[in-house]
Amino acid sequence: MSKIITHPWKNRRISPDEPGMPDPVVMIQDDERVLIVADADTDADGSPDAVEIDPTGQRETSLRRGNGWRGEGDYVNARVIPYYVIPGNWRKVTGIAVKMGDVAKISYKNRYVYAICADVGGESFIGEASIAAVEALGINPWNKNKKKIIRGVGYGVTYEIVTGSASLNSTINFETIQAYGRELFRENPPFSLPVKHGGIAGVELRADENGTPAAIITSTSGEQVVKRYSDTFELGLVLQSLPRVKIAIHSPPGLPAINVDGWNHKSGGSAEKFVSLFSVNYRAIREAVEDWFVPEYSPKATINGCVAHQVSCLKLCALPYPQLGSMASINVDYFAEWALKNGWKKITHRNDMLPGDICVSGPIGHPDQFDHVYCFASFSAEHPGYAAVFDNQYFGVHPRSLDGAASTIGEWRYAIRMP
Repeated sequence: MSKIITHPWKNRRISPDEPGMPDPVVMIQDDERVLIVADADTDADGSPDAVEIDPTGQRETSLRRGNGWRGEGDYVNARVIPYYVIPGNWRKVTGIAVKMGDVAKISYKNRYVYAICADVGGESFIGEASIAAVEALGINPWNKNKKKIIRGVGYGVTYEIVTGSASLNSTINFETIQAYGRELFRENPPFSLPVKHGGIAGVELRADENGTPAAIITSTSGEQVVKRYSDTFELGLVLQSLPRVKIAIHSPPGLPAINVDGWNHKSGGSAEKFVSLFSVNYRAIREAVEDWFVPEYSPKATINGCVAHQVSCLKLCALPYPQLGSMASINVDYFAEWALKNGWKKITHRNDMLPGDICVSGPIGHPDQFDHVYCFASFSAEHPGYAAVFDNQYFGVHPRSLDGAASTIGEWRYAIRMP
């Protein structure tokens, strides 16, 4: 039977549109899942500029490099990682352990985001989430010039925590946390290889008998395992878990179509070749990256490999590319400098972009810093400010906010177009 926790935790803030808020509700269910209804104060901890943007901000989080964090940085960056905070006396009061990395589905009105437990707070209040989580719930926590955190989410935020669900090797950025959360809350176990790497003969991407997109994994003994997926997030998790085996693609299901209406064919010959390779043979690009970039420059192809993916695609398309291993082949600033010196055109208005343009982005609030590149494919008709792109963060095409929303590293600064 579910148990209500009656400890007098409080919401820290009062929402501007409410004179007051009910007390938080904390319930422990039979399976030790936790349900909390409270507010969501915005936590800046872990951000490099946490002290500057939040009076109570700290650059450290309880989850850190030394105790399990596998993502970028020594601490969990509140700007880019959706996380939630538990009170310091949680275990003592409830008798239930919520460990660092345990996943929760945080919901508010008609929006939700999956988040990991990454910080421990005080003992008097409950209901706190990172900047990235609050933004994903549709709330702008910033003042007018985005220099200070001034608000959180009012009462009515639901936290559904699955205790014991931590998978810190799998949840290293926004996208992998969302993919893992979707699997978890459908009560499907996280994907794991059905046979040893050496026992896999091949993989097919096609629809199953019900028309659902699926990866059909065949072992050397002839056995088949079907792994269904609902979008490219999940497909990426499957493919990145596989060894280098031949992958047969039969009209790849589940991948968003690329809209090339208005393609500038006069100037887009190289770009068309470039984006086409990304769209139809992403596996070849990933393998090329692994050949030269891993492990010398990164422990895996997806970590700090954004420039390496673009450069490898240029090489495979027989287009000019910077020397592999040079700074221009691994660093955003040096790559952009190399491109502009070699006749590429700088695009400063996003509406002028064409498929194949390579976008340069940087962290919000730091206009002189650049930290990511990705290949533009098309604008999203359904979600203004979003585009379909190719980069190192997913296996294939995926949506990305050009404005620096919570699901991205930073905001669009400019694009560069190959000759």
